[in-house]
Amino acid sequence: MRLFKDIVYWFSILLVLFFCVLTCNIVQQEDLESGRIPSLEPKEEILSQSDRVLIKATQKPAAGNAFYQQLSIKIDTNLIYYDQDKLFTTQFGLLPIIRKIEPPSDTQFEILLGFVGQYEYDRILQLIVDSTRVIRQDTFPMFVGMHQDVDDDGQIEFLGNWFPDLNYCFDCDSSYYNPPAIYEMHPMGFRYDSAAVKIWVEKTYGKFEGYETNKYKVVKLIGE
Repeated sequence: MRLFKDIVYWFSILLVLFFCVLTCNIVQQEDLESGRIPSLEPKEEILSQSDRVLIKATQKPAAGNAFYQQLSIKIDTNLIYYDQDKLFTTQFGLLPIIRKIEPPSDTQFEILLGFVGQYEYDRILQLIVDSTRVIRQDTFPMFVGMHQDVDDDGQIEFLGNWFPDLNYCFDCDSSYYNPPAIYEMHPMGFRYDSAAVKIWVEKTYGKFEGYETNKYKVVKLIGE
């Protein structure tokens, strides 16, 4: 008799659990179909669009910042760029950026795309394009929010770093020798500003010792 009661007890629990799971699945399916829960299926989205340039990519399901692959760029109706391998990022909607190149050419564009580069650092892919092809391309470190006129030339420079997490210690008076990469927003597209890098290093470290990062050299921070 005791064995029979135990069987009935556990059977009742399993039956309740079965109906709970079944009900949850039905509710989730209804929410998914109604749009209350976003679908995890990859979908193609427009990342940026101007009067002539269209940038589209397929979103990869992920929490937080969205990532994309199979990115295509069309100018008018011409497909001038396609990449299915890189993992692109919009940096929470800040990228891509489309800029029209100033005269002498009024048919070229500069396009800045965010992507995940080596060692999983975020990078910027610069494309200079016209209506039929990519004319040239370059890679920048991801810019940080420290835009300033570093060399007092009246132009705002944009700073990034190839190794942004290379810290010697937290809130101390020393640092690894880790000069930033600095770019000036030129009418013909962003350009590396070596003079601004040298000025920044001299102001920050006191002595210029090249443009490359040296993770074995510790320098004193000026003003600390």
